[in-house]
This record gives sequence, structure tokens and C-alpha cells, in this order.
Amino acid sequence: MIRYTFKRLLHTVPTIIGVLVLTFVLGFYGPGDPLQFQFGEQPPPNPEQLARLRHRYGLDRPFLVQLGDYVWKLLQGDMGTSIAVFKGRAVTKLLFGGRMQVSLQLGGLALLLLVLIGIPSGILAAYKHNSLLDNIIVSGAAAIQTVPVFVLAPVFMLAFSLKLGLFSKVTGWGGILDQRIILPTLVLAINPLLGVIRQTRAAVLEEMGEDYLRTARAKGLRESRVLTKHLLKNALEDL
Repeated sequence: MIRYTFKRLLHTVPTIIGVLVLTFVLGFYGPGDPLQFQFGEQPPPNPEQLARLRHRYGLDRPFLVQLGDYVWKLLQGDMGTSIAVFKGRAVTKLLFGGRMQVSLQLGGLALLLLVLIGIPSGILAAYKHNSLLDNIIVSGAAAIQTVPVFVLAPVFMLAFSLKLGLFSKVTGWGGILDQRIILPTLVLAINPLLGVIRQTRAAVLEEMGEDYLRTARAKGLRESRVLTKHLLKNALEDL
């Protein structure tokens, strides 16, 4: 899993750089003036005032100079200052303020739930290969994944809150210990569940035919110890 995650992170670096440059190019050469968002419906300033504003925000510099300055500040954690809706506020604080903290907590809990459900389900499906339980786990995860998140979320709210009455409140934010975090966490974790189950199942199946497992069983080790100490250790390293 760690090796796979590291490879995926390396593959995202060129994508991030390409998106960064493309976005900057579209913003620089695209139609419209960024300063127009600052004034909204107010009368535009005279050319001299507009020139001073351009100089103040560095919009009168060449493209490469602006791009280089943006990338350099971005590497230092400075994303500039908003000149539109949130005038004068740092973009970093807007992105990583309260809303980002909520998103990170939700994402972290969803990841934890995904690991706690996906990996054991994949192991169980592999251990019961080609059985009814294996088909139920894989088919069930595949069926759930076909339902879009924007459909699954209201269905969960309707089923668990209105029909079953398990949750009195389903909207808002009260922290990770609040009951309102349960349904969003489930919705976020369910979508990638099939991928984790398939990868875990394939890794375990690949290890189940190895000679070291037969050797371990021949030594008289219990099946639970063979599973935890030998099979799972090697299978999870290959994820």
C-alpha cells in the first residue's frame, strides 16, 4: 500500500505542474480583467487609478515574471491576496481555514473507515475464493459503486433519518464526535470501497499459492497464525 501510494504521488507531480501552468495561462491571456471583480457594479476607475492598481498587484509585469513569482511564493505557502469577493484576505487562509479543517477531518475519517472495511473485506473475499460470500462482497461493492454520490447521500438521509429515525440531525457541523458526521463519512468511504477490496483480494490470492504458506502449515502452525503472521504481512506489503 505504501509503495503504491508513493508511486501514485510521483505520477501526480507532472499533472499538478501542467494544471498550474495551464490555469495561469488561461487567467493571464483569457478574456476579462481581474480588477473588474474588485469593483463589481461600481463605476470603473480612471486609467491612472487603474494603472496604479495594476502596479500594486503586479499585473503590469511580463507573463514569465508573474508566473515565476507565483510559483516561488506558492512553494513558500503564499497564494496571494484575494481581490474579488474576499477583498484583502489571504487566499491561504480562505482555503485552509475552517472549511478546510472540516474537509480534512471528514476525509480522514472516511479513509479510516475505508481501510477498516475494505481491507478486511478483501481478505475475507480472497480466503473464501469463489464462494457465495466472495461473490456477495465483490458484487455488493460493485453495485454500490455504480450509485453516484449525489444520489447516495439523499438516499442515506431518507433511509437512516426519516424512515428509521436513527439520526435526529443530518446537516451542519458539530465536530468529529457529533452524530452528523456519520452519514457524510459513509458516503465518502463507500465510493472507493470496491477498488480497495479488489486490490486486497488480488494481493491475498497471489500469496495464497506460495510455498512458504504450505511450509508454515506443515510445521503445524494454526491457520490463524499462518494468516496473520505470514500471508497478510506479505500481501499488504504488495498493495
